[in-house]
Amino acid sequence: MNNFAVIELIKRLNLLYYIHYMLTIVVAAFGFFLDFQNFISIGNANKGTISLIYIIVAVILLGIAITNFEIVRKKTAKESDETKKLKNYGQAATIRISLIGDVLLAGIVVFYLTKDINTLYCIAVAALALIYSKPKESKIYNDLQIED
Repeated sequence: MNNFAVIELIKRLNLLYYIHYMLTIVVAAFGFFLDFQNFISIGNANKGTISLIYIIVAVILLGIAITNFEIVRKKTAKESDETKKLKNYGQAATIRISLIGDVLLAGIVVFYLTKDINTLYCIAVAALALIYSKPKESKIYNDLQIED
């Protein structure tokens, strides 16, 4: 296995991972500032609906992200071509990080709109899923069942 290709994949995935966390911090700070200025307000009738729609979509997208990655990972581990293994794994990991990060960002926006505590639980689940999804070299070697 080309160690350089694995390192490049990790760099690319880590960049995407940290971009999502930086955007999360920026959106949270921006939302806090707007909330502090009483700039954000929506009708009470819409708050429950918006929160419920977010929770349903978040659960579906988190499930898709994790399940899709596991299916691709298992299928890719059986491949014999190591370049194809890395390509498929990289695509699946990119989709997983992007979906989970987008659920996290959307959750912060929805929270500042609705102030619903249940939205915070979904944000916490998405944040934990994103932490779990952090790419590591040992994890890639283990997932793809390849030798160092």
